[in-house]
Amino acid sequence: MLQGRRGGQDGAGPLATALGVFSLALGTAQVLSPDGVSRLVGIRGSHAVQVTQRVFGVRELVQGTGILASSSPRGWVWSRVVGDVLDVGMLLVGARTKGFDRTRVAIALVALGGVGVADLVAARRLSG
Repeated sequence: MLQGRRGGQDGAGPLATALGVFSLALGTAQVLSPDGVSRLVGIRGSHAVQVTQRVFGVRELVQGTGILASSSPRGWVWSRVVGDVLDVGMLLVGARTKGFDRTRVAIALVALGGVGVADLVAARRLSG
């Protein structure tokens, strides 16, 4: 399934594959344990937070599946870049609520920044 595609683009293929697998793992965690993911990133879980985690988790599952199933995953990887912006925005909104953990939110923002850079690098390489 993964051989013979996405080659020749400065390593974008293996990076895109890794991002697809990461999306599947993160999406699964968000769908199955929205409270656990919320606690991990320092946000107090409410019904709205649970729903948001699950919706974003489904987005990750779709993106991961799209990346791994596509012979040309450029659009799917760019959708991850857009998703990163949404994730940062929602994390900042969540950080304005009562009871958030400043340290965990800061760590989550740094992690999101790192993944965002990887997404952007892969998207640019896949775009030529």
